[in-house]
Amino acid sequence: MIGVTAAALLLGAAPAAPQALHSERFSGGSELVFVTQPLAGATTLAWPQADGGTHAITLGQLNLVPDAESALLAVDPPPPVVVVVGGSQLGELASAIERAVGGRAAAPAPAGRPLIDEGGIDRRLGASDGEATVRIEVPLPPPADWRRSTVEVLWELMPELLSGEHPGYRTRLEGEWGVLEGNVDADLVDLELRQLRFEIARIGESVVLDGRRVEAARSRLEVRRRALLAAHPDGARAVLERWQGGGVAGVREFLFGIVSVTEATVREAARTWLPQHPGRAVLVLPPRVFNPRFAPGPEVVTLGNDATAAVLEREIAGLAVINLRPILLPDLDGELSATVLARVAAELRASEAPPGWIRVLGSPAALELATSPEGLPELVEVLQEALDRVAADDRSLAVEGSSARRRALELMSGVLSLGEGGELSSSALLRPSNLAVGVVAPDAETAAEALEKFGLGGPARPAAAMGQAVQPVPKTREAAPGDDSALAVALDLGVATDELTAAMAGEVLARRVAARGIARDVELLRPLVPGRSVLVLVVQAAGPLDALEKGLARAWSALTAAVGEDEAAAVGRALAARLAADASGPLGQARRCAALAAGSGPWRNAEDLEREVLALTAEELSAVLRQLPPWPEATTTGAGLLPVPGAPRR
Repeated sequence: MIGVTAAALLLGAAPAAPQALHSERFSGGSELVFVTQPLAGATTLAWPQADGGTHAITLGQLNLVPDAESALLAVDPPPPVVVVVGGSQLGELASAIERAVGGRAAAPAPAGRPLIDEGGIDRRLGASDGEATVRIEVPLPPPADWRRSTVEVLWELMPELLSGEHPGYRTRLEGEWGVLEGNVDADLVDLELRQLRFEIARIGESVVLDGRRVEAARSRLEVRRRALLAAHPDGARAVLERWQGGGVAGVREFLFGIVSVTEATVREAARTWLPQHPGRAVLVLPPRVFNPRFAPGPEVVTLGNDATAAVLEREIAGLAVINLRPILLPDLDGELSATVLARVAAELRASEAPPGWIRVLGSPAALELATSPEGLPELVEVLQEALDRVAADDRSLAVEGSSARRRALELMSGVLSLGEGGELSSSALLRPSNLAVGVVAPDAETAAEALEKFGLGGPARPAAAMGQAVQPVPKTREAAPGDDSALAVALDLGVATDELTAAMAGEVLARRVAARGIARDVELLRPLVPGRSVLVLVVQAAGPLDALEKGLARAWSALTAAVGEDEAAAVGRALAARLAADASGPLGQARRCAALAAGSGPWRNAEDLEREVLALTAEELSAVLRQLPPWPEATTTGAGLLPVPGAPRR
């Protein structure tokens, strides 16, 4: 039998109280951890169970030895450790425990609980009319770490140290976690969380932290530990928990580590532990904040320069986002318009304070920007400066490339009275009345004020044509270099056709064309044409244009046939997932806000889009396809390999 005994005099406001720790390991592997308590009239034995629980028995002094031996003899296999907290019958009780467990192979110690990943945020639903609750849970140092008692003292001090900027918070210890909790304004919950984490990480530099406060907190924690050890069976359970986390060293730190806590050790622990352990956050939110479906939608405002903006207030987004898109595009696929927005993006990247996220999107062409929640006014300012520089250019943009697809789309643009795209200029495209702005910000009022203050889009300018004059009879066919041919088909739907129904019907048609192998490339565009609901189907393949057109004509009746339930379900699942992904998060919500400002669809969040697409029936889709004209009456344009007049047929 090997034994080790440690004794210490715990200091405090009360008279000194001797407290002893004894540990030894028996043959077979079981360990004894004995904590002698002054004035104890009872003793608690505790040991871990195989299922991860704890078994504890509290015994009086008269029958302590035989009852303890009897209880441990009944445990098979013996526990890996027996913790004893209480009276001073160390020799007799240790011998009895050795008789009960010695010589038998001890059970393995239960595995410790794995720590939950740090840095995450768990959002939970609270009362509909209540405040939000912020709870930060920071892991404590391991029980055997010298900083354990020091960090616990620091956690005791945390409400005092934060009270200047964040009053009303409470702290407590729960196992291996320190918990900080308080109520905040639901609309500012994410901002409060970021500020709290920042303050906690740098608390070691706080001027409020001083020796007097440290000693007071240390004394309170010492009293709680003494009182816990004197309580049965809670004291023995607490010692067992420390042993499971750090062995005898963990128990020793629990008993004696508190006496060495000073202001210097608290600051050192704050600098070395807290910055590396942000912990996890639990936010209890009212329904309107917990799930944006319950929150108000975006507010549409018309700025003084005639630009249109839709501003969505979402404090929990964690970002401020701007999505800027031209409303009317002379090019159906938006590729030429995207080059103008790419120039704006280049100006932003070259500015002194570029935003953290800059991306140019296509179909439709849009400029997507994101910054920190509090940085929206600065983002609007630098964006306006970039727009001013690019919009000052009124030169016509040259069309790059002359592929069959590009020429077919330019011809269709003329047929749809959007012009052929050759005269597009930055000045015309970026005039304020042609700009739709989607904004997601923590405060809608501040965002609207920033847009108006900086006059996003510049001063109002008269409308200018964004294309060549439309000829009385627009061309519909044109030769194009290369071996490919492309055909564009305008699908005129009813004006009242909903955007999701139109998108679903177009998806069915595009999938059918692809499945029949009529073309190598199949594309579906949804341009914004004033007063009309139009989809443009674009197909491209190698070979003559007339062969591509004949193949589409022969299959047209099958392509526009009734939709079956299985086909509708498959298309609906694919389209719903794609639309939900595009509308997800603050970036996606800003895209939806921009679409609302442009007039291309009502406000729907990602959940609404997915649900409504999946709810569309085969009968509704079939009704839309029945509206399409027969092939001879369809509006088409094409470019590619054309037959040479007078050439012999092969």
